[in-house]
Amino acid sequence: MIRKFQFLPNYHALDSRIMRALEWLTAYAKLSEEDGLKMIRRFPQLTSHSDARREECFLFLTRELGLDKEAVGVLARRFPGLLGLGVDSNLRPTLENLMGFGFTKRDVGVMVGRCPQILSLDFKGENMRLKIKIFDDMIDLPRDSLVFHPHYFTYSLKRLSRLVVLASVDACPNHLGTVMVMKDEVFVTRYEDQIRASWQQAGWTPPSISADDGGDHLDEGIQLVSQWSKYCVCMAADMSKQLGVTTSSTPPPLKA
Repeated sequence: MIRKFQFLPNYHALDSRIMRALEWLTAYAKLSEEDGLKMIRRFPQLTSHSDARREECFLFLTRELGLDKEAVGVLARRFPGLLGLGVDSNLRPTLENLMGFGFTKRDVGVMVGRCPQILSLDFKGENMRLKIKIFDDMIDLPRDSLVFHPHYFTYSLKRLSRLVVLASVDACPNHLGTVMVMKDEVFVTRYEDQIRASWQQAGWTPPSISADDGGDHLDEGIQLVSQWSKYCVCMAADMSKQLGVTTSSTPPPLKA
């Protein structure tokens, strides 16, 4: 069984850690040996954590967030890094920050059940503040929607700004996730009219972004939409001046 872990540096020295972690996963978390092995392979850091740390995390998820032990086991299989999060350094601060954004403890439990990765996100940083600003002020997304679709928090600002572009001309679709996962070229082609309308609303000259003549202008269109998206993100935090973005007849330059 240990040969499964030859990919680990100095794996011979880790035999006892691997066995201890596997024993804990099967005995305490009620996972099968096969599932435990897969989790350790995906997240080898599990072997470096003590049983007490893993148990503390497990108890927080069950007692604080109201998840049952079986549900935590299922979530850990999906996201093994869940059991590597510290209660005081990750879990509790994330819970407090989400509650500060208007979510209840029950909401957070539901969100974790749908997307355990949100517990590993930094909800105190500027990046997340911008996302909340976009959800609240620019696309008016109800809290219930975020509880049901917590994975929206994992999208980049560039992806989320697509919604801002569409919402600015009242063209935001009901299924936001569909827009989020589109490739840039698909988004540009499908929503060209709405993107051009949003440019006009900002007082800019709408660019030609069609895939004319076999797609000659598509790359340029994607770049222009990226520039407009960054402008939308700047507006979300009222940071236009700080980032040197101003409304003009041409799109703002992208910064690396």
